[in-house]
Amino acid sequence: MMKLNIAKQNTMSTVRLRQVFYWGALLLLIVLALTWGMDRILPQQPYVAVVQCSKNMKTCTAPLNGLDKTATLVFDNGIHANEPMQLSLQLPKKLASNVDSIQFTLQGKDHYMGVSSMELTQRPVQNKWQANILLPGSDNNTITWQLDVTMTQEDGSHRSVLFEFAVPPKNDKKAVTPSSDIQQSYALD
Repeated sequence: MMKLNIAKQNTMSTVRLRQVFYWGALLLLIVLALTWGMDRILPQQPYVAVVQCSKNMKTCTAPLNGLDKTATLVFDNGIHANEPMQLSLQLPKKLASNVDSIQFTLQGKDHYMGVSSMELTQRPVQNKWQANILLPGSDNNTITWQLDVTMTQEDGSHRSVLFEFAVPPKNDKKAVTPSSDIQQSYALD
């Protein structure tokens, strides 16, 4: 009888061990399948180069992922707040000929200042796109702006570059009508 009880206990332990092994292996397979397939399930974000532009610079150059070429952002009259600012994006001629459209999206990085987005037009040189923007300034804080440039190519693929530049607080505290300043400050022409 004692041998029968020991055999029965060994059989029950073996069955439990098999169940634990079975469920553990199944769980491991599920985790592996989800991990392996996650890049196929979730949309992939294109590589974005982040370029820091100095307030004193008039040009910022960014490498284009997958190419030995660069995109150049030109601030025609420098970087400043509370007055119109013209900027241009210059691309290599070979890439520019394959670009269908360019989208500029401007937003504050550290402070929510709204989000402006616009599609650029090509003028007057073939590989140059221009836009006019107006950045609001702050009396107390430096505002870091992010300008996301997304190029859509003829085949539907996208290339993105993220430019960042800081606008320091205003030194002069001229009276500005808040409502007129806010309405104009987020618009990209």
